[in-house]
Amino acid sequence: MRGREAVLLEECKPTSLHRSNIDVTNFSSSWSDGLAFCALLHTYLPAHIPYQELISQDKVRNLTLAFQAAETIGIKPSLVS
Repeated sequence: MRGREAVLLEECKPTSLHRSNIDVTNFSSSWSDGLAFCALLHTYLPAHIPYQELISQDKVRNLTLAFQAAETIGIKPSLVS
């Protein structure tokens, strides 16, 4: 992992560690169900993310909510593989 990526990953951990069902360890599987993304955004935009209602099996809903919330503050959706 490159230096900046490692720093960013470490910055995301405190936000999600207080959520018992999230363990952020990487930039792929840790984010795949959308819960980590929602947890991160819920910290700053709690009215946009009903975090307590989310389940890991509903990936599409989770990611849709996260991208919609991010767009409200000007973050455009962009997925890079």
